[in-house]
Amino acid sequence: MKILVTGATGFAGQHLMKLLEARAGHEIHGTSMHHQPGERIHQVDLTDANAVREVLNEVRPAAIYHLAAFASPALSFKQPNEAITSTVSMQVNLFEACKALGLTPRILVVSSGQT
Repeated sequence: MKILVTGATGFAGQHLMKLLEARAGHEIHGTSMHHQPGERIHQVDLTDANAVREVLNEVRPAAIYHLAAFASPALSFKQPNEAITSTVSMQVNLFEACKALGLTPRILVVSSGQT
């Protein structure tokens, strides 16, 4: 099964990638806003709808773990509009890309309660 983990190089994403890679039978891909070394890490800005569609078309995942979001809880209090807008935009772009490509993956949206 092909699995895509957004925010794969973040704190939680790194741990999830390792866990999923340890399970046989899965092809694991991840996304990162910044280039990271790795065979299946795709550099993509998830607020860019076209870039999201390109990655999903390339990977065609059966499951998506969506961990990517506004990265700094402290900064989100200083820039709440930007934090909400970018986080929601990422989610909408994933959903719309799946719809446009005719993909029907299971999607788990993960968020943090960090303050």
